[in-house]
Amino acid sequence: MEVDADANAGGGGSSSPSSPPQEAQEASVLALLEGPSDERRLAGLYLLARTLKPSSSLSMRVLAALPPAFMHRLMSANDTSQVAVTILTALCEHPEAVHHETVRALIPTATRLATTAEDADIQLDAIALLALIPATTDPHGKLREALLKVLRTPTHRLTAARRQAALALTANLASKEWLAAEPPFAATVAAVVRAEVPVALGEGASATVIASLALVDALVEVLAEDDDEALPVTVLQSLEGACSDALAYVADAATPRGDLDVAIIRTLANFLAECPLALGATAPAALPALFHRAQGVGGDACAASLLPYAALVAAHPPAKKALRSASPCIASLLGGDAPWRVKVLEVLSVAYADLELDEHAEIAMRLSEHAASSPAEPTADNHARAVFDATISSCLKNERVEEVLILTACVCAGAASECEETPSPSALGEVLARADAALTRIGGEGTEDLASMAFALENVRARLSSR
Repeated sequence: MEVDADANAGGGGSSSPSSPPQEAQEASVLALLEGPSDERRLAGLYLLARTLKPSSSLSMRVLAALPPAFMHRLMSANDTSQVAVTILTALCEHPEAVHHETVRALIPTATRLATTAEDADIQLDAIALLALIPATTDPHGKLREALLKVLRTPTHRLTAARRQAALALTANLASKEWLAAEPPFAATVAAVVRAEVPVALGEGASATVIASLALVDALVEVLAEDDDEALPVTVLQSLEGACSDALAYVADAATPRGDLDVAIIRTLANFLAECPLALGATAPAALPALFHRAQGVGGDACAASLLPYAALVAAHPPAKKALRSASPCIASLLGGDAPWRVKVLEVLSVAYADLELDEHAEIAMRLSEHAASSPAEPTADNHARAVFDATISSCLKNERVEEVLILTACVCAGAASECEETPSPSALGEVLARADAALTRIGGEGTEDLASMAFALENVRARLSSR
């Protein structure tokens, strides 16, 4: 398809001493795109590519002015297919644009280019376009074949952007059925992820890392349902290697990296919950650092994603001590009616007995706040009682009972008000008596919290005597 002279003239092809204002350039582009001829529309696309970086609003106006049939003809013609795909990709970099009806109508055409184009550059550009479009599907497995070819291409023969696009499209399409349908393909994807993760982490290529992690999540889901062991053992080995590199990166790095850290932590949580022994002693040892980093970069919800693995660690004696320094952070997840509070109490009820007495103080405060603010819930209360009982037992065995013991008494009051049965009356009575003695002993030291502790202790008696 050739561009006629009139179209070029209308597109403002002649040079001028100064560039026209952005609004004038946009108006010229849109006027050309509105036709009436294909030649004028093509001139408008060339002008758009040469002079403008489409904004979100301009992208939507351009797509509204482009008939899908016209774009289909451009993408199907040898001499215009690449420019058409390149411009469409630039428009689809805006999230609103990928849902436009013109884009959705062109998915089959882009898929055909991605799977059958003889020109490797056009094929890769079509893959990059499809990676941006959530609605892309692969009902006949054609894209899987094309992606397999691309993923097997030596790294030095692809630009980083194109390789990342291939990984992203693979991640978008990687449902359980899609990966499980061809075990050798799953093995290839796992091997590519294993090779990509350390390189991308070293280069700071966050997009490539996140696309690779999405594939790890998809492969873990396939592993979880691989009851007949159809997947090659190399899949798990590759995932172990990739997750080991990711774990070392996020646990050792001094500077948080926001979304990248969150993606790594969530993928590690998913992998370790399914394969808790995969990384040996390395993962339990890194768990405290992971909890602190997760809460710092992603808040409570990100930290809570580690709880299923923490529960497995807590129940495994050789690894259990790794939870000690993470326990205060875990206890801080008890706020309000958070959906993960039962899991927090489950972890603490197992891990609590291994904590040092000074660590009890911080957790006791969290538990006290939890008991005062959370609605009664049988499962949660059962786990809470286990923690309270461990607290009492530990305090009775130690000399250092002052603040810790008083806080523990407050916690036990919460337990008594929420549970049908109070903690052991004899043990609780001794706790209260020793707490009184502790208050008398430290009274002369002017402890700032002394008055609130004494008040809390009186509340304990009042609440228990009313039962």
